[in-house]
Amino acid sequence: MDRAGTTMGPRSGHIKFKKGTKWKDLADSFPGMFHLFLEETSQKNDDELFDQMLLKQNMMCLEKNQKPEGYNRNNRVRMVFPITDRGPELYIYRAAGSDDVVRITNRLSEYLEENDLEHKVEWDKMFLHELKSRGKRPS
Repeated sequence: MDRAGTTMGPRSGHIKFKKGTKWKDLADSFPGMFHLFLEETSQKNDDELFDQMLLKQNMMCLEKNQKPEGYNRNNRVRMVFPITDRGPELYIYRAAGSDDVVRITNRLSEYLEENDLEHKVEWDKMFLHELKSRGKRPS
């Protein structure tokens, strides 16, 4: 699970769930994961109702077996559920590489393991980031 060969720290930590996992399988663990993310990133909103509203919106999607939004606000750290045909996954993203990404991703991974959600963790696997690091531009 440790990052390999990076000096600044990764920009993104990816949690990819075991093949066959459905969005609704995340519903029981999501409230705890969401609150843990907000605590670990010090992004709890002063207006507690705002965080409760975001949690409720995410839970409504999960209960319908749909992709949730996560926490994709214009803040320093984001929890994003990308649109993909590979099944449920999420990533923790920060605009600049940071050891925070490693700490937060590992903490969420531990929480998911405690809640019996099988997954793997990868670093810097965002498509545009991979293209940039190879010196290519998207077409």
